[in-house]
Amino acid sequence: MDVYYCKLCEKKDFEEIYFSNSVFMIAKCHTCGQPIVILNEHRAKADQWEIDEMLQACRKLFNMDALVPDYEEKEFTGHFYFHLAEKAEKEVVSEEAVKEQEVKDEPDKPRAKPGKKKAKKKKNKGKS
Repeated sequence: MDVYYCKLCEKKDFEEIYFSNSVFMIAKCHTCGQPIVILNEHRAKADQWEIDEMLQACRKLFNMDALVPDYEEKEFTGHFYFHLAEKAEKEVVSEEAVKEQEVKDEPDKPRAKPGKKKAKKKKNKGKS
């Protein structure tokens, strides 16, 4: 018998639950202290209507002017969830991520200096 253990399915580590229904629950994350929204069913992806309901509940419970959904999987995989992160923190992380990506996208070979172009060699046609 193959048994799979998922901490998000167990829901034991969440002391403070803000909201719960048959589709999802919203609790205080025991790791970071931010609100975490967890799909009740063990699936990697939620349907759009489920995400819409989750976000609607978040708007009722929290000041969404200060929070933004963070869909990055940090600790758990295979079970859909997201954190509500403070906008200022997420914007700083986003800027850092963009800079890191720009560095990764740069090729290893040196580039030509701006303003200096290589002269093209003309081919002699018809002369041998």
